[in-house]
Amino acid sequence: MWPALTAVVVAASLYVSGVYRHGGAKDIDAVYFYIAAKCWAAGVSPYDVTAYATMFQSVFGKPPDIGFVAYLPTLMLAVLPMAAFDWPVAAFVFSIMNFGAALVVLWSSAKLVRDIVGRPLGLVHWLWLALGSTLGSFAASIFTGQTSVIVAAGCAMALVGCRFNRTWLTVLGLVLASAKPHLSGPLILFIALFEPRQRRAVYLAALLSALMIAYAAIVDPNLATSFMGSVNSYAGFSGNDPARLHGLVSLLRQAGASPESSAVAGAAALLGMMLFLAWNTWRSAQPLHQLPMVIALLLLSAGLARSLQGYDLCIYAVAISLLALLDWRVQVALLLPALVLWRPALFVSMVPRMNPVLLPTLCWLTLLIVSIVIVISQRRPRIADAASAMR
Repeated sequence: MWPALTAVVVAASLYVSGVYRHGGAKDIDAVYFYIAAKCWAAGVSPYDVTAYATMFQSVFGKPPDIGFVAYLPTLMLAVLPMAAFDWPVAAFVFSIMNFGAALVVLWSSAKLVRDIVGRPLGLVHWLWLALGSTLGSFAASIFTGQTSVIVAAGCAMALVGCRFNRTWLTVLGLVLASAKPHLSGPLILFIALFEPRQRRAVYLAALLSALMIAYAAIVDPNLATSFMGSVNSYAGFSGNDPARLHGLVSLLRQAGASPESSAVAGAAALLGMMLFLAWNTWRSAQPLHQLPMVIALLLLSAGLARSLQGYDLCIYAVAISLLALLDWRVQVALLLPALVLWRPALFVSMVPRMNPVLLPTLCWLTLLIVSIVIVISQRRPRIADAASAMR
């Protein structure tokens, strides 16, 4: 009963809040992915400002407000299906793709938790799975036509592929996840380093990614210059004001630190986290898929070196679902921080003068720190010991 009920509740919530809901910001970002898809389908580069503006003008009859910025060519796999349709249909298709990706996150999280627990899941497990899969960031990403849900689904699929040794599931997940490496980079790196059964999948994913990058380079001989120009343009957007973003760097900026020192501190924190997790994984003599709290930390570490938009927080979904494996007392302690990340606006409204991103950032930091303590406290993380200790 609980699996079906959870699936229905999650699907209904995401469809109503993401696909069905309308408003001023509906599909606002999907417009730019649609034009990028049209450019690639026509054999021109979306990173070329002139080519992109020309395509935008031909489709919408007006110049674009901004260009196509800061996305790797591996995004092709997710957005090219839109190119076959006129805009209204393409927007709906992309919404459904995002909706489907969110359901993939739920399915993948449930598969992982069920296999780690080793028995049918109970009500508490399904509550955590529903909480992780209905984060407000999912609805925001679907509603605006962002790609963060697809990246989160890619990470989740890659993890399932690793745990169940499904090569092509891992390949597809890695390629999709690579579209936003600032979210998925730590996980991709650890799969490459600590999943010996998935070496073939890693090589195949690298080959597919290289083919897409090669095509992007063929249609744009100055790809490196064009791409870096788009990255620099993105950095200057008003929407990237640290006061409106989530993560350690933004937290330090709000505390008065300079942009340079905040960036260095964030990079150092991420490097330290990667070294700590690499040492822990190597010491355990287990592949990554047998270390759920290491996986959780890899996903939560997305907020360390790079400030995140609100819709990017769906990368935390699997990590929050994995909290269902912890001792019930730890679950109770982490429930409030998880609920704040689930619906930040609901809790921020209770403190009118607080910066709206401060509370969810502090709650993310709480989950991160507690997860570190749990990993440290696991003296001998063998499969059986870890599974029994985390139920």
